[in-house]
Amino acid sequence: MTAIAGKASALLLIDFQMRLMPAIDGAEGVIANAQRLQAAARLLGVPVLLTEQNPAGLGRTVPELLPPAESAASPIFAKQSFDAGRAAGFFEHLPERPELVLAGCEAHVCVLQTALGLMATGRRVHVVQDAVAIGLIACDAPDWSSPEDGQDPVSSLKDLFEVGRVKEDGETLLGHLVKRRVDFASCAYVHAARRLIQEQQTRRERSRLAK
Repeated sequence: MTAIAGKASALLLIDFQMRLMPAIDGAEGVIANAQRLQAAARLLGVPVLLTEQNPAGLGRTVPELLPPAESAASPIFAKQSFDAGRAAGFFEHLPERPELVLAGCEAHVCVLQTALGLMATGRRVHVVQDAVAIGLIACDAPDWSSPEDGQDPVSSLKDLFEVGRVKEDGETLLGHLVKRRVDFASCAYVHAARRLIQEQQTRRERSRLAK
C-alpha cells in the first residue's frame, strides 16, 4: 500500500445525499463506512470536504454525515457537474495537500470524474473501496449503457480503481493514517482512531459469528 501521511491528506465525501442514497446498492454500509472515515479524519486533524450534486433535486447530505460536517465547519459544495473540481470555490477551499482520499456516489460517474480531475492537478488520489458505490439500476441492468453515452458501470469501476493510487478498504486506510500520525498527533487522538478501527473489527466478527 502506498504511504499516506495524515498531515498531507484531505478527505472528500462525494454526494451522500438523501434522495440519492435509496437508489444506491449497499447504501447503509457505504454510509456507515463514510461515517467512520469522517469521524477518524476529524480526530486526526485531516480536513474533510463534502459535495452535493444538484441539491435542489437530490436533497442535502444524509443526516448521518451532515451534522458532524456542519459542527466541524467542513466546506460543503453544491455542484451541477460530475467533477467536484468544477464546483464554485472548490479549489479555493481545498487544502494545499497532495493526497486526496475519496469516498462517495456514484463511483462510476461523480467519483470517477472527480478523481480524474484531481489527478490532472498533480494530486494523488486514494479511493476507499468500501465507501464508494453505484446505483441499483447500474448493478442490475447490464444494458444500462448505450453507445451514445459510453457509460459502462463495470469498466468504469475498473477505471476508477486503476486511476486511484490506493485500492484499500477504510479500515486499512485508517490504520495506515494512524501509524503515520504518531509524529504529530497526540496519543489521545491515536488511541481514539484505533478504537474506531477495533469497533469495526468487532462488529464484523459478531456479524460473521451470527451467520
